[in-house]
Amino acid sequence: MHCPFCKNTDTRVLDSRVVDDGGAIRRRRVCSDCEKRFTTIEQMQLMVAKRSGITEPFIRDKAIAGVRKACKGRPVSDDELARLGQKVEDTLRESGADGSLRHHRQPGCRGHGCQCFYKMDN
Repeated sequence: MHCPFCKNTDTRVLDSRVVDDGGAIRRRRVCSDCEKRFTTIEQMQLMVAKRSGITEPFIRDKAIAGVRKACKGRPVSDDELARLGQKVEDTLRESGADGSLRHHRQPGCRGHGCQCFYKMDN
């Protein structure tokens, strides 16, 4: 990490805290050269590798829109879809996946939504 004041690359972490419900880490740092303190925020970004080989950020709203299209004509509320999207994102974050979400968009959603789909089909 570069010091924003003197551009030195030797910095030391004084304190680390989890923020945004585990979505980011706030670190308090000190430069070993100029001894000034600064804060960095490291955000975890979930990435999805598509079948075409393109890697793009996971976007919850995009996943929900896909499930909404799949559920068209079925009695699924927006609240259920929002909970499903949150559950999928939480599970991906907990898994600590580092770009290994290859081709698992739909199975992951079905895995979390299986109760919803089962209730609708029966």
